[in-house]
Amino acid sequence: ATSCSACPGPGKYSDAEGSAVCKTARAGYKPTADRAAMEPCGAGTISVGGANECDHCDATQGYVAPNEGQSSCDYCGAGKYADSTTNSCKPCEPSTFSVGGKDSCDTCASNTFSDTTGATV
Repeated sequence: ATSCSACPGPGKYSDAEGSAVCKTARAGYKPTADRAAMEPCGAGTISVGGANECDHCDATQGYVAPNEGQSSCDYCGAGKYADSTTNSCKPCEPSTFSVGGKDSCDTCASNTFSDTTGATV
């Protein structure tokens, strides 16, 4: 070769001088802007690997990623809601409930109540 090139293709990087091959960013990571290393996806985002950017978890559908370097979003199930501020599943407060998969809890209807945290119905 007459010159060196930046690693082409999604998720590719090279962290060794004089390398003849590019590496692929593993799950939970993406290449740095200069493609000289890989870095973890930040909280709230994920990567299945081999991607240039990390994908956001959809809190409106009940998905969060509380930790750096996650390869999949966590699902907030019944009795919890997805808090996009903290990127975590939080329990519903008393007088509210959730069947899961949402970014908020529903208020109990009139003439009904819930006196527990994390109610599912």
